[in-house]
This record gives sequence, structure tokens and C-alpha cells, in this order.
Amino acid sequence: NRWEKDILFESIFKKNYKRLYLYATYIVGNVEQIKDLVSEVFAGYEKNILLLRKERVDSYLFLCVHNYCLSLIHISEPT
Repeated sequence: NRWEKDILFESIFKKNYKRLYLYATYIVGNVEQIKDLVSEVFAGYEKNILLLRKERVDSYLFLCVHNYCLSLIHISEPT
């Protein structure tokens, strides 16, 4: 049900946003890119919210942020 998904998403967002933001800042350092990066991760999670088991959500989100950060670093490196 949509209402339950919204409540679940909101609780996970509130629990993890700051932690993911700080983690991404540690890896990338560019604060302006971090907000978009973390928002993209949450947008992707919201689309698949019911596919993940609740106990794995934190790990999934951190892994996504980590991978996005590495991609961002790779893209911004001079060739």
C-alpha cells in the first residue's frame, strides 16, 4: 500500500540521510555534488523499496553511495 511505503521511506530517509551525506562528503569532498548524489540514491531506493529486506536497507544505501562516489571521482579525474 502506498501509505505504508511512504511511511517506511520517510523513516529510512530520516535515519540515514545525514549519515550517507557525511559518508559521501568524506569520500568525495564536494558538498554541492553530494546533495544530488544522496538524493539520487534515495530516489532509486524509493522505486524499489519493497524489494529489499528491512535489515539490509542501510547496507544497500551505503553501498550505493559508495559506488556513486567512486563513479563521480572516476569521471572527474583528468585523463
